[in-house]
Amino acid sequence: MNLLEMATYRFEGFTVADASKFRYRIRLEVEERQQTHDPLKL
Repeated sequence: MNLLEMATYRFEGFTVADASKFRYRIRLEVEERQQTHDPLKL
């Protein structure tokens, strides 16, 4: 049996009605996370 665990990080809202990018995270946190945490970086 194999187990795959994945951690997610929400940048934006769940729906179009909730689409404000900075409602859940402050701008600095979002920009830093996007620059330093690339999930596909090999």
